Amino acid sequence: MKFPDVDPQSGGVDIAVNELDADRLVSGGHGPTPSFSTELAKVLDAMITHGERMKIFGENYRPMAKCIFKRKRLEIDI
Repeated sequence: MKFPDVDPQSGGVDIAVNELDADRLVSGGHGPTPSFSTELAKVLDAMITHGERMKIFGENYRPMAKCIFKRKRLEIDI
């Protein structure tokens, strides 16, 4: 789910967590972005738990990355 040009306090991430669950979300960005801090604030300002933030910021992505690394015969620690 993409939140382009969305105010960090708009609640978009909150809605996504409520509707989809934090286990199905990852944080990402695209460049050039006007402000990397704005992209981070969308998750940091959401009314979600610390654990949900950690899932969105990386825990959910690691299993996907592991599959990619395995196909390329590279080691990765999760």
